[in-house]
Amino acid sequence: MNRASVVSPAPAWRILIASLWLSSSIFLASGNVGLVAPLTRDLATLQYVMEIEYKTPLQKEKLVIDLSGDFMWVQCNPGAVYKSSTYLPIPCHTPLCTASGSRLFGCGHCQYVPSGTRCKNNTCIEELMNAVTGREVFDAELSQDVVALSTIKGTKVEVPQFAFVCAPPALLRGLATGVAGMAGLNWAPLALPFQLTVALELDRKFGLCLPSGNETRGAVFFGGPSFGPDKANVKLNYTFLQIPSRPREYFLGVSGIAINQNKLAIESDTLKVNVVGSGGTAISSVFPYTRVATPIYSAIVNAFVKEAAAMNISRVASVKPFDACFDASTVRSSKVGPAVPVIDLLLDNEYVYWRIYGANSMVEAKDGVLCLAFVDAGVYSGTTIVIGTQQLQDNLLLFDLIEFKLFFSSSLLAFDTKCSSFI
Repeated sequence: MNRASVVSPAPAWRILIASLWLSSSIFLASGNVGLVAPLTRDLATLQYVMEIEYKTPLQKEKLVIDLSGDFMWVQCNPGAVYKSSTYLPIPCHTPLCTASGSRLFGCGHCQYVPSGTRCKNNTCIEELMNAVTGREVFDAELSQDVVALSTIKGTKVEVPQFAFVCAPPALLRGLATGVAGMAGLNWAPLALPFQLTVALELDRKFGLCLPSGNETRGAVFFGGPSFGPDKANVKLNYTFLQIPSRPREYFLGVSGIAINQNKLAIESDTLKVNVVGSGGTAISSVFPYTRVATPIYSAIVNAFVKEAAAMNISRVASVKPFDACFDASTVRSSKVGPAVPVIDLLLDNEYVYWRIYGANSMVEAKDGVLCLAFVDAGVYSGTTIVIGTQQLQDNLLLFDLIEFKLFFSSSLLAFDTKCSSFI
């Protein structure tokens, strides 16, 4: 990408606070060009990592993306020199601290903010969780600094006073080697989509396209993706997102599941999410494989195995953590991956469904063995279904955070393209 002049919009927090009291018209398209950040897959952890620049002078960092995350957080190692002339702590009891949704309302004492900064006591305290490991801290500190991304045209754009959380180094455990923290992508006021689109007066949308290969790149788009003529044939369907009060995860209104267009006998109430976020079908960017509560998992596996047998696909011994595994030599290849039974997540009605083809439903567990990439989440799983990243690869997702719609493509392979073509 070209490196052109730097654009400096109004500070993110000022527009953020004002937007809490204004109508949604502030988020309508302003003609500004959307942002894009490259995504890669870490082979060791299967986590997806985006690249971002922050501090002054700008430094490149890598962050694991988290669709359920409220913040961008980075580790701040006590004793290390944090070289940035634009760093600022956020005091407690300020409008921005309140806007962050802090449930603790405590005041910190610069415990994790690095030396070399002008941190003051009485900084805003946040509760923070590593979404991969579940590890929590209760004294992470809210801070500000410059963040920079490139537009889809290659121009670099800086957002001054971008709010992020400074976390202890121990919170990095379980993340990909070399990353500095996590990038929260939910709809919270201090998550990346909200801050970036408000600061730059972009459409309040963001797009996600996870690459399938270890050497290829996908992208995160802020302000909505923009595609050239070669992407015009990609058709997007949409469904309304289901939004519980907590946790801030993206849930789909799944009404049923079909294997090779045969609907499974599943009690529809078990697929619904309630107001506290129990049950339902969520989308995850940190779990590699779709996790399903035991009763529904058993129904999916039994139906898949039955349909596979009808296609003369031979079942073989299980390979943990998978149960339904098959002799790869009996599986034909197709444009959309292994030619296996298709799985449909039925959404608003029988005409709206998310189809999962073989490229997303199957994984090579070992030489000559393909397995259904779904895992048993147990009987008492809090969320009934959590869609994992294997099922999201080379699917274009566009989150509309005004109307809370999810636009989705299903496999881009069906349109003779993939996520690596979008960046």
